[in-house]
Amino acid sequence: MPQEDEPYTEERSSNWNSGPRNEGTFPTHVVLSDEDDDKEEDADSNFKRSSSSSIVGKGESVSSVNETIRDDDSMGDKTPKGQVASFQPNGDSKTLPTLSLPNSVLNGECPPSEDGMKLPVDQTKVKKENENAEFKEHYSRQFFAAFAANFGAVALGAMLSWTSPALPDLRERKSIGEISTGEETWISAIALLGAASACPIVGFGIERYGRKRCLLLLTAPFLFGWLLITLAQNIWMIYVGRFLSGFCGGGGSIAIPVYVTESASPKIRGMLASGFDMMITVGILYIFIVGTFVSWEWQAVACGLIPIVFHFLMLLVPESPRYLVEQGKHSDAAKSLQWLRGASSSQQVEIELEEVGKQNLRIHI
Repeated sequence: MPQEDEPYTEERSSNWNSGPRNEGTFPTHVVLSDEDDDKEEDADSNFKRSSSSSIVGKGESVSSVNETIRDDDSMGDKTPKGQVASFQPNGDSKTLPTLSLPNSVLNGECPPSEDGMKLPVDQTKVKKENENAEFKEHYSRQFFAAFAANFGAVALGAMLSWTSPALPDLRERKSIGEISTGEETWISAIALLGAASACPIVGFGIERYGRKRCLLLLTAPFLFGWLLITLAQNIWMIYVGRFLSGFCGGGGSIAIPVYVTESASPKIRGMLASGFDMMITVGILYIFIVGTFVSWEWQAVACGLIPIVFHFLMLLVPESPRYLVEQGKHSDAAKSLQWLRGASSSQQVEIELEEVGKQNLRIHI
């Protein structure tokens, strides 16, 4: 705001003339006498001459100095990042280093912190994220692993439907003597008792020994049960054989879906898990077709071949990654997940493996 002119006094004039002042500066609003005005004009002309002599060197004109100043004014566009251009009174322009900053900060690659400052980025984490972004998951091995596990459902379907083509032939041929209606009922029902008894045992086994190992262990009694039925000389051998085959079929109905869902990617998990029901119907259809042409003994042989094929298929696939994480075997879990996802290195599945570990932690909490 402009201030009103104050009357000039001798005290104010003497204070100003005697006090320290910078060259080229004048009081903002002072009323001077004619004598003081002449003195100020002389001082002003002396200051201009001294300033011009400091800027214009020998052989230089004022126009050349002005050109230099205009050139230096464009230094802002050519100044490197992290440095400041300064203009010197002798016409030289210098680039003064200020603060040395990482290239990631200068290029705007660092995420801002809460207080708005740029922070360095963990290059290792960025590299991993880039590898995972470039990795394209392959589903072929997951389909094979699901097929291998769900093949056990074929054995379950064949076990459930074996009595439909076998009992009429068993009744007609009387290979083990005459059987009553009650005995025929027990031949059908005892397999379901075996399946029911398998639930708590196999449920404990898949947590203690693993999904894959438990399925492999079930193939031996499954095969032995069908062998007893094939070589049966009396009704009790058929009873025991049916109980064992029912036990293994029921145990597989617990372990197979768990293995498939834990091994499959979320995108195709539902589709692969639904294969269990489809393979049961395949087993039912299989034994109906076989029973049309052969006797009940050979029907049992045909059913016994399924666990053998199932065993060899399961040897070709890895253990469930989630189970390995639960057991603290992270390196084995990484290898299993790498094989299932078709990755070239375990680093490409690290993010999914970490997510599996977090989910497992939340379940146990």
